[in-house]
Amino acid sequence: MGFDFEASQRNAAARLGADTGRARRRDSGLLRLDPHVIALVREELLGQAKPDMSALHDLIKKRCALVRRRCPSRSSLYTIADKVSGHTYLASELPVWVRDVLHNVDPTSAVPGRQVAFACINSGDTRALSFAASLPWLDLFQARRMRGFRAKSVGLLDAICAARGI
Repeated sequence: MGFDFEASQRNAAARLGADTGRARRRDSGLLRLDPHVIALVREELLGQAKPDMSALHDLIKKRCALVRRRCPSRSSLYTIADKVSGHTYLASELPVWVRDVLHNVDPTSAVPGRQVAFACINSGDTRALSFAASLPWLDLFQARRMRGFRAKSVGLLDAICAARGI
């Protein structure tokens, strides 16, 4: 007795239900907030230390009321922080031990902060790790959500984030 493909398809359709016919949104995965509001939030997120999100939400609420824009929810601030473009660093201005970790990067290129943090924590020496620990909180916050960390590096990143309150 062989495998009955049609019967398997029918069983799967019965389990999963009918196709709704709805297509994915064209802007799926993108921020749908007003770009002006995103710029306001980004401006506040670029500091060295993590801002108090409740205070940040209150500030954004006031600024949005002044320019008559819809204010994002407090939980949306974390989504914005995850997706907004963070800091960038010119490769030639980074310390030598960090440039060694970024081995295939042209010295004239700009490297996103989350990528610098990822590379330093994942495969850097203690000086590169120390440099990564001193990066602004947004770089570490975004790096924490990247895939590809070694198991021991995840522990290091978690310890850095816990010490910094991220």
